[in-house]
Amino acid sequence: MSFMKISIARNITDREAEDLAALMPQLSPAATALDRRYLETVLDSGATTLFIAKEGATIVGTLSLIVYPVLSNKKKAWIEDVVVDRAARGRGIAGLLLDAAFDHARKQGVKKIDLTSANSRAAAHELYEKKGFQKRDTSVFRIELTD
Repeated sequence: MSFMKISIARNITDREAEDLAALMPQLSPAATALDRRYLETVLDSGATTLFIAKEGATIVGTLSLIVYPVLSNKKKAWIEDVVVDRAARGRGIAGLLLDAAFDHARKQGVKKIDLTSANSRAAAHELYEKKGFQKRDTSVFRIELTD
């Protein structure tokens, strides 16, 4: 097994774009196809920090941390797109990605981080609770905007 490393993606190579595109359907079958140009747009947004877990040259996990200011003069953060390759699960990679995101958020003055997770993802829920997340008594509302 190659050495595993967690890092923040600053630039995306073609290989990394391919690895990320292969990971996303493991999170959601409805995931849209990713390409390098779109990933660069995400990185250039200024709000999203993309954490990647690599074994050797291959990305085996990812997590997006979105930090944004709100009118209450605070910064909030949201975690999205936590996924570890099926072949690499059970080795603590998601926990390492979360720890890296927590450290990064603290350095930016964030006090609270939210995330959502599908009800069917019991293993993920167990990890989130182990890491200190608490299930909130709230409802998530969504509207799908069409052209």
